[in-house]
Amino acid sequence: MNKKELLEDSEVFCILPWIHMHVWPNGNTMPCCIADSFDPFGNVNESSMKEIWNNERYKELRLAMLNNKKTKTCKRCYYLEDNTSAWTLRKSHNISYGDKYFHLVEQTQEDGSILEENMGMRYMDIRFSNICNMKCRMCGPDLSSQWATEYAEVYGKHELASVLKNNGSPVVNVAKNVQFWNDIKKYLPLVEEVYWAGGEPLITNEHYKILDYWIKNNQQVRLRYNTNFSTLDYKKKSAIEYWKFFEDVCVSASLDTHGKRAEYVRHGTNWDTIESNRMRMLEEVPNVKFELTPTISLYNVWSWPDLHMDWVDRGLLGLEDCRLNILTQPLMMRYDIAPEYFKIQVRNKYIDYKEWLIKNNASMPFLSKIQEIIQILNTGDENKERIRHFLSLTQNIDNLRDENFWEIFNELGWLSGYTDNLHKFDKKFSAYDY
Repeated sequence: MNKKELLEDSEVFCILPWIHMHVWPNGNTMPCCIADSFDPFGNVNESSMKEIWNNERYKELRLAMLNNKKTKTCKRCYYLEDNTSAWTLRKSHNISYGDKYFHLVEQTQEDGSILEENMGMRYMDIRFSNICNMKCRMCGPDLSSQWATEYAEVYGKHELASVLKNNGSPVVNVAKNVQFWNDIKKYLPLVEEVYWAGGEPLITNEHYKILDYWIKNNQQVRLRYNTNFSTLDYKKKSAIEYWKFFEDVCVSASLDTHGKRAEYVRHGTNWDTIESNRMRMLEEVPNVKFELTPTISLYNVWSWPDLHMDWVDRGLLGLEDCRLNILTQPLMMRYDIAPEYFKIQVRNKYIDYKEWLIKNNASMPFLSKIQEIIQILNTGDENKERIRHFLSLTQNIDNLRDENFWEIFNELGWLSGYTDNLHKFDKKFSAYDY
């Protein structure tokens, strides 16, 4: 296939396997951050990055893309593209990097390998550590040390060790691997854009060490963040002061809902602190782009519009400064499993929400993003088993954290009709119940 067919016409091709490698705190590697994390392509604690880039999994993926064949690795992008008009990671990076680096694709070897001199991290997204000060309901021990502590309390350190591939400590940090850290340092001069996520990147040592390197070398890199926005300071360092050295910074806050709901869904959140952090940014770095990146799930599909409208009305957020993510896993947290009468209520609320957006001059592309949420409502049927699984998991975590779902989510009171037969899911909670 030629350049146009791959970059513009293909429903499969993605440039990322030629310019990027995604790494988790336990060393597992994937072609990107939304590839199946339960099916890694290798582990940097066992092989070098150079070896992984040309292992059989990577070579097979590249050849499949060149031959327009879908793979299970990329199923999340395919699902969103098949069911919504979402602008996926695949489409986004093809536009950002496809033209500039298509020569790397053209130099792909017959077996799908790439030349060693072509290996490089033009787009960087490495989760160096699972250190985090929160334990969000949709997360797990892989990317949250707080979750890992809770997991160890329930299952024991032996089970935690098998999950994190370490000695059972709640913290994993791939940068402790000297070979891997040296590999990364070689690629830093090539980086054009970095995506910082966690764990929580703003309380991670490697985040500041790498920014120090780029500042020292006068290297302009586009900084992209996905942060829980709980703090803007780490030890004696201020993220805000670092951002002043870079011309292109975008801070995406993982805020799905507000007030007590936010503090419940992302345990560790203090909503007053969240709002004061936003006001501090407006005062000190007003030119840094800020957006919300909610994950729309059963927890917040009802209340998300309330947060968005409130922050826009108060001047804390631009009308279209939102990048909506629709939760696909864990399955029992998806909102398309709800019964039709609740979906009707949600649709009606979103009709009012869209009217507010139109009144405030929202563009058609942004309105289409809101329409995607409604589209997902139309794709699934009521799933009583997953609803009961959601309730059982919720109950077990509530008991552990001394929280009460029913006191906070009054709009989800209809779930009480599904509390029978919860004994089917009476095991202790697991972050891996997908």
